[in-house]
Amino acid sequence: MEKKLVKGGVYGFIIGLFLAILFCADRVTLHVSASSTTIELLTMRDYVLKLLRCACGFSLGTVAVLWLQDWMKRDPRDNQEQSFAVGFLKAFFIVLGVIIAVTLLMLLWRRFT
Repeated sequence: MEKKLVKGGVYGFIIGLFLAILFCADRVTLHVSASSTTIELLTMRDYVLKLLRCACGFSLGTVAVLWLQDWMKRDPRDNQEQSFAVGFLKAFFIVLGVIIAVTLLMLLWRRFT
């Protein structure tokens, strides 16, 4: 399991970096007034940190999904747990995670566009 998580984290970081290079803008648009806007280029340091921030987030998301996938495959009867309660808790945390992920993606989308 640990090897799978580490591989997923590394590959998630690489894929996240490629996606960040494709989709993260290197300029910031400032709306000065209703009729004028100003476009400022980010410094190289700020742009690289922005790319790394996106790549790290993608990597952590990948590790979380892999861990959740492994957690869902476990049989609740192995630990003598009640299957209904375990299923309810798993469904609760999956839905909570999806809500949090969608909220974070919406916030990131608004921030980087």
